[in-house]
Amino acid sequence: MATDKGTFNGVEAEQNPFNEETSGNDTKLTRAELENYTIKNLVPLAKGKTHLKETTLSRLSKAELIDIILDIKEQEPKSKARATRTQSESDNILDFALDTLQAIKIARNGNEINPIAKDMFKKSAVQKVDEARADGTINNDKINTGIMIVSGVAIAIDSIIGFENVPTLWEKMKNKFSKKKDDTK
Repeated sequence: MATDKGTFNGVEAEQNPFNEETSGNDTKLTRAELENYTIKNLVPLAKGKTHLKETTLSRLSKAELIDIILDIKEQEPKSKARATRTQSESDNILDFALDTLQAIKIARNGNEINPIAKDMFKKSAVQKVDEARADGTINNDKINTGIMIVSGVAIAIDSIIGFENVPTLWEKMKNKFSKKKDDTK
């Protein structure tokens, strides 16, 4: 008896969930590699990973298509506004972190972060952030919560003690504890 290959009147169905053949495109592409593709080339890669039709996929931004191809699930519901995304969420996360560090360094000594090191870090970190977002270990809510806690502690320390007084306070506490150890001997 012949096996059924999902054909109907001799024509194979477009999407057969029982057909186990792979597309031969099992190599994992990185975001940097996918950025070199056009939207027209990204649509077929994304088609097998989502329920959206090809016409809908062709209207998405490049960043959204790449997120679909990399299996990065959207963490927050989309707003109804028609704003186009030009950067991925991973880029946004890294840009925010680097901008924060840049502001801290400028406030500390007036110099900026080395732009070459900053660019190298960002290009290598985007792939790791993409992987962590795809696994679900990182999302915008977790990062925003972490940043809120760290900045809240920094504001409290700056308000109560002052960053410029922290080294002298640390020395006083260290001397106080060392005197207690000497007194107990």
